[in-house]
Amino acid sequence: MTKLHLLSLQEPARWNQTIRRAGRYDFYHLASYHELARQNGEGEPLLFVLSGGEAFVALPLLIRSLDGTVEGLRGEGLRDATSVYGYPGPLVSGENARPLLAPFMDELASYCDSRGILSVFSRLHPLLPRQDELLSRGEVVPLSETVSVDLSMSLDEQWRQHRKNHKRGINKLKRDGFCCLCDTRGDWLAAFVEAYYENMERVQAGESYFFPRGYFEDFLRIRDFTAKLFVCTYRDELAAAGIFTLCGDVVQYHLGATRGAFLSAAPMKLVFDTVRRWSCGKGASRFHLGGGVGNREDSLFFFKAGFSGERHDFKIWKWIVDPRRYDDLLEQRCAWKRSRGLAEPRREGFFPAYRA
Repeated sequence: MTKLHLLSLQEPARWNQTIRRAGRYDFYHLASYHELARQNGEGEPLLFVLSGGEAFVALPLLIRSLDGTVEGLRGEGLRDATSVYGYPGPLVSGENARPLLAPFMDELASYCDSRGILSVFSRLHPLLPRQDELLSRGEVVPLSETVSVDLSMSLDEQWRQHRKNHKRGINKLKRDGFCCLCDTRGDWLAAFVEAYYENMERVQAGESYFFPRGYFEDFLRIRDFTAKLFVCTYRDELAAAGIFTLCGDVVQYHLGATRGAFLSAAPMKLVFDTVRRWSCGKGASRFHLGGGVGNREDSLFFFKAGFSGERHDFKIWKWIVDPRRYDDLLEQRCAWKRSRGLAEPRREGFFPAYRA
């Protein structure tokens, strides 16, 4: 009989060994990235694994306590689970893994019931196929699209997919003296962090986007995958920069920022184009730019869409494990909001709604 196995960060080598057996995965699944999330106070990471012979199903999650962590809630002994920032989701390995899918969800439900975990949330990976088919409970919700560049095409073919104003803008940036480089020594890291905070304040980003200063340095130090800081400068001043990763044959745009004084020049165009060329030199097959702010098809999505016609569906998974206690917490939260004249959270909005 198959049994759910749990791996914690006390076994990082086994965690990563399991992930790599899937063949296709991303840095979002690895132990080192989950350790960074744990240090950032996002929850206690666990990798849930169900194996059968050579096949397995695996899902990394962060377990969060509700004890005194959300205003207005009495969550003594209760928890919920979420995914790390980015695009993780479940992984499957082996041609004979399909019979494991239903037992995996049954075992996960049993574990959640025994530990007081009321709800589970995960972002799914737009480039990994059929992730939603692995999740037979709860609800998989399509939110938006993401953009990528197909690096199997020649550099010239990729360039032809760029929107005309992007090509003009990149050429103008070069003529005007903007330069882009990979900062291998960390000379520009402090300036990038300042630009990132400025950027988040400008777009009124949520608190969770304001990573502590040490996060950026720690992220670039990880050796389980490649992480690089690319910067665009103008007259020895940082204009824009971004952190990009290479894991397997996929390059991801992780975090980026443009200084307010350079917004009209759009120097991130030159950053993306430089990373595109660097990615080809590293043998990558795809450069994933991601989507818009809050997964909306907004101006950021439109900007990214100007680099390629390649689109991918972005979906999330929401599962209310214990509807009765979930509704009780939601009502507590609504009552607390009402007592302060604040807007009540809506069940169909932020998930889990009691954290809205």
